Amino acid sequence: MVSLRGAPTRDGQWPAFQIARQARRRCVLLAHQPGAPSAQHATKLSPLASPLFFVEANYTGAGASAERLILSVLESFGVSRASVPEGARLVWANCFEAKLWASAGHCFINHFPRSVELSHKHRLCATLRLQRCLPRSFVLPKERFEFLQAASPGTHWIVKPGRGGGGRGVQVFQRGASPEAEEELLESIGTSCPAVVSQYVEKPLLVEGKKVDLRLYVLVTSFGQAGQAAEAGTCQAYLFNEGLVRFASEAFTMSAAQLGNPCVHLTNNEVNAKHAKQNGPGQANCGNWRLSKLLKWLKDSTAFAPDNVEALWPRIRALVWEVLEAARPTIAQAVAQLPVTDRCFELFGFDVLVDDALRPWLCEVNSLPSLGIGGAADLEVDRAMLLNLFEILWKDISASTVGDGEALQVERFESLGAGETTAADCAEKGA
Repeated sequence: MVSLRGAPTRDGQWPAFQIARQARRRCVLLAHQPGAPSAQHATKLSPLASPLFFVEANYTGAGASAERLILSVLESFGVSRASVPEGARLVWANCFEAKLWASAGHCFINHFPRSVELSHKHRLCATLRLQRCLPRSFVLPKERFEFLQAASPGTHWIVKPGRGGGGRGVQVFQRGASPEAEEELLESIGTSCPAVVSQYVEKPLLVEGKKVDLRLYVLVTSFGQAGQAAEAGTCQAYLFNEGLVRFASEAFTMSAAQLGNPCVHLTNNEVNAKHAKQNGPGQANCGNWRLSKLLKWLKDSTAFAPDNVEALWPRIRALVWEVLEAARPTIAQAVAQLPVTDRCFELFGFDVLVDDALRPWLCEVNSLPSLGIGGAADLEVDRAMLLNLFEILWKDISASTVGDGEALQVERFESLGAGETTAADCAEKGA
């Protein structure tokens, strides 16, 4: 388990959070403000406040929103801006950067080496080849022949670039409907920028006639020790028990004329924000929901068996655990090569699609999830998630300094463990 600890300087002050600028990169540095906490958490956690070196390459759109929200949460812990990376106790960066990490003295860092095994779609596809949580998928162009052999005419598939996000480059197509366009699409995918083609879930869960997916937050503080059996080297991970339900902008249909319409088939906040802007304030989509609202909607609906609804959350927990355990050996081996092996943690955004039978399917995993950009619900959930995340990272704080409000917090990270698959199987049988 990661914990963040520091020691006061000779004058009794706690070391500063750091901000610096490197080539083509803007970095935000923070420092603890001794003696003048600005929010309720500052009086509780400020004694353990430690330096942060925050890196954000994209200061527009989702990147800027995430940065502002993270800084706001850290300031509630009594943190403010400062100036250099040396002496930092926590690095918050775009990815695992060995040189940056070394310059900060191998302090705590918000990424694991090789976490791209999860966040790059083509690597994720290879990692989950034998797992049941991903729709049938192929990496292109490497597995083009296998895809053409497996994809029968009339079936629907979705192509996503191996890297990137925001719905960019995503296409839905019907096998054999337009051979020339299909050939052109497959030919455009090169080895330097691979893509993943997955069988499209044609019967997704619909809410008010629109396709939805779930954005779930997963905090990993350890991928276990390299070379150990799964029982001995399992991950230490947490799933936030509140999430976001993201809506497509337009009513769902599988008609051929609408296969190219991203507002029907994609739920990305960026896609739908663009759609709302283009169509004016009166044409915005119905807005993101909290996960808890969706679960209540499912329970109140007569279309779903109560046991099946109750089984959904255990199935989701099992899916997350299965994905993490599949990537564990590779990431754990990379961590074992580091000069210090207990300083990494990572916040992942899991995008999960639920079908009309309430079976969850993994869409993708984000290693730098967008935060606070989908509306009021997003801002509330993301802020609560970040507050609980930093409370977990500072978990060694004594019970006497943690107020009762923290223990009573309803929205929190739930610990995951090796029993998730068994629990999901039991729920499946019960449903």
